[in-house]
Amino acid sequence: MKGIGMQKAGVMFGALLTIFMACAGAIMAEETDPKFAMIRIEPADTEFAFAESDLDFASVAPAGFIWNDSDAVPMDFVDFAMFSAFQERYIGYEPLNRDRFEIRVYTARIFPERVALASDYARLLASVWGALDFGVMAHDPDFGEVLGGDNASGIMIVNRIAVFRRGDELLILRLKFHADHFDAYAPDIARFVGSIAFAKTENPDPIANTAQAVTLDAGSDQPAFRYAVPANWQALDIAQPSPEKGRYALWIDADDPNRNSGLMQAVIAPLAPMPKDASPDPQAMANTAAALAEAAIQTLLPGQAFTLNPHEKTEFGELAKVSVFNSLFVFASEIGPEKKPARVAVLISMARNGAIVGSVVMGPQPSDPYLMGTMMHGNYVVKLSMNAQQAYLAAQQN
Repeated sequence: MKGIGMQKAGVMFGALLTIFMACAGAIMAEETDPKFAMIRIEPADTEFAFAESDLDFASVAPAGFIWNDSDAVPMDFVDFAMFSAFQERYIGYEPLNRDRFEIRVYTARIFPERVALASDYARLLASVWGALDFGVMAHDPDFGEVLGGDNASGIMIVNRIAVFRRGDELLILRLKFHADHFDAYAPDIARFVGSIAFAKTENPDPIANTAQAVTLDAGSDQPAFRYAVPANWQALDIAQPSPEKGRYALWIDADDPNRNSGLMQAVIAPLAPMPKDASPDPQAMANTAAALAEAAIQTLLPGQAFTLNPHEKTEFGELAKVSVFNSLFVFASEIGPEKKPARVAVLISMARNGAIVGSVVMGPQPSDPYLMGTMMHGNYVVKLSMNAQQAYLAAQQN
């Protein structure tokens, strides 16, 4: 459960940034991917109800399915510290072919201070329920799916796992089928997932509603950057090294006992007017992302030696519509004399006037289940920052 342990408060911004300037949808699986096909049929013919929950729903069940109640409590997820409750509720199957296709329905309650994206919950479940990963689909932050499987028995068994987050509750569908019979069951699978209709159409999200709305002053020549952070994150006092070049804000996850997660937001004014239709040099932007990552580490973990190595890069279609450049750079880092492994994610975008907005989320590499959950919560903060960057850049186009 231990991690990199960031400083709690009173942090000074200890490193001046060298900004490199010069005179573009992250889709994990295609929407048309048949693995994640959805068929909408109305009205739904089978209702599923849960005591003490707002997750009651209806869907189109496969013909001839028998549904049995269940109260089993899976214990495989305790160490991740993501769920305060987890229960299997229904098991559905065709009596003559149960070994080929069944549907299990679960509900869970999450710890709001470690909220994650629905697709990350699905990925976590898939990693426990099977050794193989066949793809992930993030339909939206609160609805995500993963296709996973396992052939340890000599027969490939596949799980399509769909997760819906509604407030602090999750509805989890595990559609388990024999890979050799996928063609026969694919329509039933697509109808069951595609026809989900919740009994309560309005479901307030207390997690989103209690998030902190924050404004970062970007200077007189730039609009303020408005973003959100989870309610349990704490702002740190920092000195602005060169306000005319950029403004910065720092946060840590105050509910993490080991101070494992931190956030830096930055808005950097253009050094010169951006020529019309010009694009930044990709290497210069990668260098800027690395500089932001270094600044975040040096400020959140002052005095610690570290390494920083590029790991992966992703571009986002929605951000590309409102920017001249965007990328999520993920760096692998080793920090301190013990060389504790860390993960630093830098989301960076450039507005059409040349201004840069950057969001750095750092935390430990997931070396155990608890830290896996910590990383998942960090991904949620990245998504909040992505939403903020998109809104900020779109407003400058109007």
